[in-house]
Amino acid sequence: MRRALAARYPPPGPLQMTMSLRRLMFAVLALSAGAASAQSSTAGDENRILESGSQEGTTAAPPAEEEEMSTTYSGIGLSRISTSFSNVDPAINLDVAMGFRVPTVQWIGVELNLGFSMIPGQVTETNSTTGTTCTPLEELLGNCTPTSGATTSSQDDFQALNLGAYAVLRSPGRFYGMGKLGYRYLNTSLPELSDDRSGTAWGIGFGYRWNKRGSYAELHYTRLSADLSAIGFELAYGFDRH
Repeated sequence: MRRALAARYPPPGPLQMTMSLRRLMFAVLALSAGAASAQSSTAGDENRILESGSQEGTTAAPPAEEEEMSTTYSGIGLSRISTSFSNVDPAINLDVAMGFRVPTVQWIGVELNLGFSMIPGQVTETNSTTGTTCTPLEELLGNCTPTSGATTSSQDDFQALNLGAYAVLRSPGRFYGMGKLGYRYLNTSLPELSDDRSGTAWGIGFGYRWNKRGSYAELHYTRLSADLSAIGFELAYGFDRH
C-alpha cells in the first residue's frame, strides 16, 4: 500500500519546493504590508484627532485682557517758583507727588503734592515794601497786574515750601491735557506773604503717557497764590495692578 501511495503521490522535487517557499514568502510579505498599512492608518487618524483637538483648544482660548492703568502712582519733578516782587529771583523747588485714580473713571484722580526749595532765589535789598494782591476772580480773568516796583523787605534768600491736595483731571490717550484745583498751604521766607499761608490753588498742563499703566511725563503751570506761581516738569510712575 505504501508503494501504491508513493507511486500515486511522489515526493516533491527541488523545483516544487522552491515554488512553495516563494508562495509562503509572498504570503508573509502581504500580511506584513497589510499590518503596516493598518498601523499607519491608525496613527494618521490619531494625529488628525490630536491636531483637531489642538486647533479647537487654540481657538477656544480666551483673548488676553488689555492692561489697565494703575490706580496709584507717584511722581517727582522740578519747578521754578516765581513771585510778583521785582527784587526776588525765582527759586528752584523739588516736587513730590502721590496720586490715586478713580478705578471706574480713571481720568479723574486725587493728588497730594509737596514742594520745597533746593536752590533759593536771590533777594536784592531795597527800601520799598509794597506787595501785590489779587482776588481769585481777577486771576482767573487775567486782570491781575502786579504794581510796578513792588518789592520785599526780606534780607534772606527766597525759599518756599508748599503742600497741597488737588482734584485732577487728565484726558484719555497718549497725549493728554491736565487741569487741577485744590487747597494748599504755603510757608515762605518773605514776610509780605505771611498772612497768605492757606487758600485755593489751580493748575493746567499737558503730558505724554509712555505705557499702559499710566506712567507719564508732564509740563504744568500752577498758580499757588496772587504772588506765587510755578512752572514745572514732572515724571510719574504707575504701579502694577495685582
